[in-house]
Amino acid sequence: MNLQIMKSLLRAVEVLTSEEKAEEEFLEKYKKLQRVFEILGPAELKLKFLEEYKWILAVYAYYQKLVVQKPVDEAVLRKYFDKTLRFIHETTEITTLEKDLPVLAFDENYLERLEREVQNQNERAANILFTLNRLVLVERHRNPVFESLVERVERLLEMWRQKNRDYGMILEGGIEAANSVFHLLARQKSLDFTDLEYAVLLNLESKVDTEDDFVLIVRNFIQDLKPSLFSGWHQQVTVQKKVERKIRSFVRGIKGRYRLSLDEMNRLHEMILENVMNYGIEKDSP
Repeated sequence: MNLQIMKSLLRAVEVLTSEEKAEEEFLEKYKKLQRVFEILGPAELKLKFLEEYKWILAVYAYYQKLVVQKPVDEAVLRKYFDKTLRFIHETTEITTLEKDLPVLAFDENYLERLEREVQNQNERAANILFTLNRLVLVERHRNPVFESLVERVERLLEMWRQKNRDYGMILEGGIEAANSVFHLLARQKSLDFTDLEYAVLLNLESKVDTEDDFVLIVRNFIQDLKPSLFSGWHQQVTVQKKVERKIRSFVRGIKGRYRLSLDEMNRLHEMILENVMNYGIEKDSP
């Protein structure tokens, strides 16, 4: 794709994602525009605004690839667009986005592929930022590793929304966050910890300032909880109160041993209770 076109598309998406309101307004108006073009059918009136529509469609497709990280749904095109609109889609720059802006799987080879397949630093910064943001939004309540990433990603998003954003810093911060994810996932695997065990471990390590190793403490604590964490346990008031008492007792022990304040103890209790609610029906392995 023409470099200038790519820069223009990136700039358009930068403007859209700088403010949540602007992003929502664009998506809402795009859907209305899509419906108008559908209703007009083969009407000649569409030809008057053909170039403008092609550009908006290209921006939307680029937004889908970069931010939402999925291509425009061809099934939707076939269902809602007539032959004229499908022709428009096929004759715009959208068709080249598949190769020029690949959606990269987030795995151990992600950073290597990002460096190799996305040539422009600004696009690499945007790609890694929105990849991490999507993972946090989708996985944060299903995976403690991504839950631990929330504050980092929020800081990167704040940097992105600044008028004079520093792409180099965003890219560097994104790479550090991605490497942290890979390290945390590898550590969970090496410990053979369930998601619940790992969530509690990460919270303890982040909230208690000590060099002590919490691995055995967490393992024993979760082992004590397990008999109560059967399917539907949180819907039974008696069982839920029993679980909460055990969590409170565990946190009190941590408070006494590491001299936490009452506020610190209460916050840790809330976090571990949330962990148990999110990951309390455990698999045999992470």
